[in-house]
Amino acid sequence: MLEVIKLPRGGYVITSEGKLVVQIGIPPETIKDTVKLFGEALQYYIVPKRLIDTTSFLNTAEIEFPVYYNYFVKKRKTFILCAKEQENILKVLFKESLIGPEKIEEDDFGSNVEFDIQSEMLFFRRKDQKNKNDLFETENSVEFINIEEDLFIEDIKIKKIGEEIFFFRNNKQEELVFEGNKLDSLPYDFSLGLKKPFDRKKLERALKKMKEQKIKYIGKLNDILRSRIDIELKKDQGNIFNECFKVANFIIKELIGKNIDIKKLDYIKY
Repeated sequence: MLEVIKLPRGGYVITSEGKLVVQIGIPPETIKDTVKLFGEALQYYIVPKRLIDTTSFLNTAEIEFPVYYNYFVKKRKTFILCAKEQENILKVLFKESLIGPEKIEEDDFGSNVEFDIQSEMLFFRRKDQKNKNDLFETENSVEFINIEEDLFIEDIKIKKIGEEIFFFRNNKQEELVFEGNKLDSLPYDFSLGLKKPFDRKKLERALKKMKEQKIKYIGKLNDILRSRIDIELKKDQGNIFNECFKVANFIIKELIGKNIDIKKLDYIKY
């Protein structure tokens, strides 16, 4: 029998007789939950069907910090069970996060700034400064496993069948217990299980109200923009003056659906 434990920030941890097995769902800051509850981050993770939770709109696969913890603190690799298309996305994001971009955009730096980011990145990628060619790769810290394949964690087999995730031990299906209820499996397409889900209807009501009052809001926007433009005019900064008008006209067009040149108006009429 396996126990299913819901994490405060979302996601679930599967344990066997108190021993950590796998975590399902990896929301932001999940490592704070597992370190507080279990004293460490898990080594095995299952990414849900959706990378964005449909209830809370949180990332369900924020793998960076669990991987960092396992690699730098525990000196071990992290295993991520996910769909192939998810693997391609996560690999790109993780490589950018840990190693850095392949191409450095010089426009990100000032013209008078001297830098050699590529050399700095290369320095930190070396496993041993005595061997400059032995470079760290993302594969050293994390391994992605296709969720359509069976995964064995010691004597426990994890198998996705259809839209459900099953657990087996010695070729026998393991029963799951969650908050006193017995389950045969866990859904592959699930929410993070947060106590305070995102209120879609509340957002829709707010947007509807904003739409009904858009003339009022645009009037306020006009006052703010004109105040800002007056300040820039006093500074005699023509470029900023023109940019302010461009931004103002763009926003107004987006809100009311028509072009208005506010340079020619003392106030906006609708």
